[in-house]
Amino acid sequence: MKKLVAPLLCLVLSSPAFAQKASLAQRTADKACACVKRSEIADSTLARANRCVPGAMADALQEGDKAEAKALDTVEGIKGTISQAQELLVSNCPAVRDALIQQKTAKFYATSTVPAARKAYLKGEQLLIKKQYTEALPLFLQAAKQDPQFVKALDDAAVCYRQTQDLAQAATYYEKSMAIFPEGDLALLNMAVVKSLQEKTDEARTYYDKLRYFHPYNPEGYFGAGKLAVLRGDFPVAMQNLFTAHRLYVEEKSPYLSDSNRMLSLLYGEMKKKNQLDLFRSTAKEYNLQIDE
Repeated sequence: MKKLVAPLLCLVLSSPAFAQKASLAQRTADKACACVKRSEIADSTLARANRCVPGAMADALQEGDKAEAKALDTVEGIKGTISQAQELLVSNCPAVRDALIQQKTAKFYATSTVPAARKAYLKGEQLLIKKQYTEALPLFLQAAKQDPQFVKALDDAAVCYRQTQDLAQAATYYEKSMAIFPEGDLALLNMAVVKSLQEKTDEARTYYDKLRYFHPYNPEGYFGAGKLAVLRGDFPVAMQNLFTAHRLYVEEKSPYLSDSNRMLSLLYGEMKKKNQLDLFRSTAKEYNLQIDE
């Protein structure tokens, strides 16, 4: 059976809305995800996941019925079920999804292999560090022209447009970046910020949601989504996101922890006005957060 397991690296990342719903495949994916998380083997997450799928399917079959077992009578049936389980594993298992995206990030955030593009980018990067955005911009545009797949050049061109208050062009270049690398955390986060500055909050929420999904251990997606929820008065969603973000900031000893504290204080104040502090306290307790009042 191991020979029938397609490498997870070959899977295309999809959002939960497009995940397939086969019951045997779902149970297999759930068990494989648990296997990945509890494995003590010193190996990559993806290698562990590939090893976990066959055993997970065998365990899932024991909980099924004869119809499910009969569907596996053929090689095609086995392959189809494993393929569905792997897609669900990527969609629903944060550890596996994060590992796949780390690999893609290393590829797409690498410097260009085109000498002219690399040279222009490095010059622009030095100017960007000095906050000389107007001078850096044409160098990033030149780098992107020399290498149309150069994601970092597109992202940094967008940064320059944003810093010079050309939000429309900033959005255009983040779109160009995401057309190449849809899961890129820099483009997703900054596009959400741009959309917020343009007062297009629904679109901003969409990008924060994508950031949370593709980068489940990045606090920025949760923080941004929580901030927008506070502004629209959706306190349950605000708490869910801001408490998650705060825990992640604490775990990584982030310099943005102070920003998180300020946002939680704002949420506390807004919920106090609505006499909802009991809900705030009980929810904070669920996230193992101690609130100093």
